[in-house]
Amino acid sequence: MSVEKRHFVILGAGINGLSCAVRLSERFPGASIQILSECFSPHTTSDVAAGLWGPYALGGTSEDDCRRWAKETHDYLLKLWRDGYADQCGICLLPVLEFYEEDNAAPWWHDIVLGFHKVDTTPETLKLLGQGSCRQNFTTAFSYITFTCEPTKIMNHYVDILQKRRVEFREQRLNSMGCLEKLAIPPNAIIVNCLGLGSNSFSGDGDLSAVRGQVQKVKTGSVFHSYATNSCYIIPNTDTVVLGGTKQISNNLQISPVDRYNIRTNCESIMPSLKTAPVVNDCVGLRPVRSSGVRLAVETITFSNGDNHAIVHNYGHGGAGITLAWGCAGEVVRHVQNATEIDDMLQLAEHYYNVANVTLISEDVSPNTTGDGSAGLWGPYYCGSTPDHKIVKWSSETHVFFHQLWQNGLAGKIGVCLQPCMRLTTDPNGYPEPAWKDIVFGCQRISEPELRRLSNEHGRSYTGGYHFATFTCEPSGLLPYLLNRFTAVGGKFIMSKVRHFDEIILNRPVDLIVNCSGLGSLELASDKAVLPIRGQVARVSAPWIYEIILDDSDDGNYIIPNCETVVLGGTHQMNDFNRNVTPNDSRFIFDGCERKLPSLRNVKTTNEWVGLRPGRDSVRLELEQYQS
Repeated sequence: MSVEKRHFVILGAGINGLSCAVRLSERFPGASIQILSECFSPHTTSDVAAGLWGPYALGGTSEDDCRRWAKETHDYLLKLWRDGYADQCGICLLPVLEFYEEDNAAPWWHDIVLGFHKVDTTPETLKLLGQGSCRQNFTTAFSYITFTCEPTKIMNHYVDILQKRRVEFREQRLNSMGCLEKLAIPPNAIIVNCLGLGSNSFSGDGDLSAVRGQVQKVKTGSVFHSYATNSCYIIPNTDTVVLGGTKQISNNLQISPVDRYNIRTNCESIMPSLKTAPVVNDCVGLRPVRSSGVRLAVETITFSNGDNHAIVHNYGHGGAGITLAWGCAGEVVRHVQNATEIDDMLQLAEHYYNVANVTLISEDVSPNTTGDGSAGLWGPYYCGSTPDHKIVKWSSETHVFFHQLWQNGLAGKIGVCLQPCMRLTTDPNGYPEPAWKDIVFGCQRISEPELRRLSNEHGRSYTGGYHFATFTCEPSGLLPYLLNRFTAVGGKFIMSKVRHFDEIILNRPVDLIVNCSGLGSLELASDKAVLPIRGQVARVSAPWIYEIILDDSDDGNYIIPNCETVVLGGTHQMNDFNRNVTPNDSRFIFDGCERKLPSLRNVKTTNEWVGLRPGRDSVRLELEQYQS
């Protein structure tokens, strides 16, 4: 029996809803997808926008999230443009000039667009740029090249794709979550909420407010640059030029004559040739802005009939709908994939309970495994020559899993904590940019002044390092949780030491063996490339410590807070089988950690421990045929 067919119900048919539909249909080609919306193009909020790529009116959205989503969208627009879809999707690569009356720093996204640079604002330069007649006193100007992607055109392109993939479109007004119960939604359907401002009533989000934008579209063939100032903007599209605009906290969708006059006057002061441009139409749209930022998160809702549905919220993109749409849709897919992978495991276990048996065999279980002694910090470490792309792929999926546990209220039970982390080195070559920097949150290189300060405080000579936030997931909590999940769906457990594969297949039919024996593979798989990397640590009571400090130097120490204790380390002695705590290593650990944090002096030591990490020249993950 195969896994049940997946069903997705997408709420909203603007640029975000359609982007999610396209990406979900690509990732899950056999899935049933239904799009419910009160309005479809050309009558959505997205259709009003000029479609210039540029983060705008995003409330409290974190810079790290914005960067990830915006860059993924920019890369996608570049690909469409290169692949010959420019005309079909309304994509143009055009120069942009921004002028400000105050002294503005370069925006965080300056390295995503092309050719970003600061422009001299002397009268001579402004005259060359066509601004010589402008009465405003500009002190800062930026020039760069980016994309416009006209929402109406790309949404029509998406609709064509989705219709060929048999996606169902249904006109439906959704005032509340209760409206969904009246619809024939499959019991296992995942719901994706892209209702924008409609989420105010649908999900009761009081943090969501309307930011009114009025624009005027004119016909002129003389505008080939986009211009923006504090008071207006001019954005050429393929058939019209969009003049804007307003940013008012208001729900008023009526055309304001005063706003129309101000828009035209301000834009004509920047470009006098617009005075003769005929008006095509005036439009108003309401941008969905959340003071706390874009909401992209998963929750579970329960219908009155007892059906549980995962709902992925994706709204609150402010004035950056087109800028973030493709990247946010990718994040939605990652959330869905994580949820469906768990569902698939449970479904397979239930469907195949009487047909296939899965048995876990181990000499020890938590709390007596090698994993139980570790601090559980997410961070690739001693992976030999394993290719970076594999490390990034595997570790990224694990990071997403920890994030999901943390979001779903299991943090306290399992011991999942999101913590600030500082990784440093004294290596003469410094700290190269880590391959995993885009997986963690807010990864930034530590500045030279900060390195000097830390070197002075720690008694070290640091040459490089990074700040970021990541997870600790304590194995002593995670391992029992996973074992309980495994046995709850029919998995069997046998406590036994296995020295040879023949012991497993003797007197029982076995279709597949998965070898996760770590250092035991030295004997079990006769793998001479496996070697122990001895790690000694101490656990202390220091509840005032909230930041991870890692000195990745050969003679470095680390400090990793867990829920109940703080782990001090450590050693990485190659090919050392000694499992005993040694006084020399204890002195090295405590002296080094106390130099970094003097408050650790005289703390209570809970215990000291030694574990043997399973080292290898590279991670072995492959299939082979075994013959007894």
